[in-house]
Amino acid sequence: MPRITLAGAVTIDRYPDGERPGGSVLYGGRALEGDAILVTACRELPVSVCRVLHQTASSTVTFENRYDAQERVAQWVHAPAPTVSVHVPSGTELLILAPVLGELDLAAWVDAAPDAMVTLGAQGMLRSAPVVPGPVVPTEWRPSDHVLERLDAVFLSVEDVRHQPELVPHLRRFVPLVVVTAGSEGATAFAAGRTLHVPARRVSVVDPTGAGDTFHAVAAARLASGCSLEDALDAAARAAARCVGEPIVSWGAFARAPRLVARESLLASPKT
Repeated sequence: MPRITLAGAVTIDRYPDGERPGGSVLYGGRALEGDAILVTACRELPVSVCRVLHQTASSTVTFENRYDAQERVAQWVHAPAPTVSVHVPSGTELLILAPVLGELDLAAWVDAAPDAMVTLGAQGMLRSAPVVPGPVVPTEWRPSDHVLERLDAVFLSVEDVRHQPELVPHLRRFVPLVVVTAGSEGATAFAAGRTLHVPARRVSVVDPTGAGDTFHAVAAARLASGCSLEDALDAAARAAARCVGEPIVSWGAFARAPRLVARESLLASPKT
């Protein structure tokens, strides 16, 4: 198993039926069975899924999901995302950057891990909250060439790039692997001149929250373990399917939920 570090803010997510833990790093850490170090900043850690390097902050970023006829129509921020200071533990072989609201200085983080594989979940760079409390709005992301040249993979969704359709072609000029997820329609991966489509697994969806974060973490971990791209994406799709089929209805349920990827599956030898 590669030595994995995840970086990003954990969140409190408010729903009509109560509060739940959230944040890309929590879902990613949970998917990796705790075999990772999570570097985060928050007031109090809501739940632990792996070893955590906790940077105490004045607040924990808090999202409220507002619904109309069971569909989310708006997302509000009630507490801002604290900056997560750069700290890459010694020996890190895979660095997963997973911001939720622009709280990572990407240039500083990639420079701090020159020998590691570095992947980015870009959603948190493509949205902002100009006023807090206030709505989350789409934001154009203009990454520097320096940052893009240090990234080994970028993961984002069709929703993320709807307002910036030119972003994916731009990323493909610099980043070896770009993966665009599309919920029940699966995902599309662009790598080395190839385009691969990964179908979503058929599953009864209970809650889609965290599926993209799970897909990112599992695919990155398998690639860092030496697996083929096809094998990594297949494992990621299976893990995402398990994620959407498991309800997370409370803080305790998040911590107690079964891990999403069996160790033997994650570390299986590459297909030949």
